[in-house]
Amino acid sequence: MPSPTEQNSSAEAVSGYRQSRTSRRSAGIPELPVVFKVATGRWWFGGIIGIISAVVLTAAILGVPSAAFEDASGLMPLYRALAVIGAPLAALAGLYLLRGALRPEHVTISPEGVSTRHWTLHWKEIEDLHIKGDPTSHKGRVQLRVTDSAFTREGPNNRWLSGRPFGVGGMINKEPIIQLQPGLKTPPMHIAELIQTLRTSTGTTSLNSRQRR
Repeated sequence: MPSPTEQNSSAEAVSGYRQSRTSRRSAGIPELPVVFKVATGRWWFGGIIGIISAVVLTAAILGVPSAAFEDASGLMPLYRALAVIGAPLAALAGLYLLRGALRPEHVTISPEGVSTRHWTLHWKEIEDLHIKGDPTSHKGRVQLRVTDSAFTREGPNNRWLSGRPFGVGGMINKEPIIQLQPGLKTPPMHIAELIQTLRTSTGTTSLNSRQRR
């Protein structure tokens, strides 16, 4: 049998835990950790369309089917010339989107910070917060400005979502910004609000969130 002192300590711990849960709920904070998943269907669809387009354009470059290119006076020669540029671009876009579908970076928000399968940030390492694009749409994306030391550690791990080049990824960002994968099932404004609330509740400097279009 536990002693009266142990029973009182246990009761106080349970009471404190319940009060903590109640205060979090009243503040609109969900139970942590919480995971925001990527809607991979959009990435699969875009990737498949990109690969199909690359195949069709490559066929045009090779003159397949040959019957379609017999009349040199039509638009086919122009289409064939444009395909030389379009085929590699479509292939790159398709592969990039398929990578996002095969290796989605679901976002985990925990009491310690924000993380994905490739990088981890602690609350004290996040200095500012932005939303690029429509904050209510899956096309918008959350950008986290981080400390220099955090960016040195995690910037290379975020290069495929850096926005460089051509607004997509593949190169390390010039600025110390870590970007979340677009196309999350949850609108970016809700994710940004949760990050701001948790940073404030952990005693860090309140964020001055703003939207960048």
